[in-house]
This record gives sequence, C-alpha cells and structure tokens, in this order.
Amino acid sequence: MRCTQHKRDYTGPCNWCGKKLCEMCIAKQEGRRYYCEHCAVSLVPYSQRTPRPAFVVKPAVVQVQTAEIPSAKRRFVLGKDGYYELK
Repeated sequence: MRCTQHKRDYTGPCNWCGKKLCEMCIAKQEGRRYYCEHCAVSLVPYSQRTPRPAFVVKPAVVQVQTAEIPSAKRRFVLGKDGYYELK
C-alpha cells in the first residue's frame, strides 16, 4: 500500500484519523502508534501548548467638549434650499 501524500510505501495508519502514513508523514510516534501532523498538534495536552497572544481591545479615548447652550430654545427650521438649519 502507498502513502496518501508521498506515494511511498506506508509504515502504518494514523492512530487518530486512520490516514495512511509513510516515514516522511509521521509527525509523532509513541511506540507503534503513529500520528499525522494535523492529529499530533491537536492531541498535545493543553498545558503543553504555547499560549496564543491575547487579543486586547484598547478603549478609544473620547474627549467630550461641552459648549454653552444659550437659554433661548434652539430649533431646526427648514431653509429655502430644502435643508434644515439650526436657529
């Protein structure tokens, strides 16, 4: 039988997914148990994995400028050009 990727004689199947592996495809070997690269990475215990960098969202600094509001009521008025104007 042949390896699925390299078309070489296969050594054995992946113990997790069953993919046919040659000597070049074996990423991890435990005795007579063989693992392909994809399965070897996913089967590593969580404590031994390298942590991914944390995604930190920094809040945007917003500066609010306050303006004095006159005591008279301001309102929007429809102008001659069809746009509203604040008066």
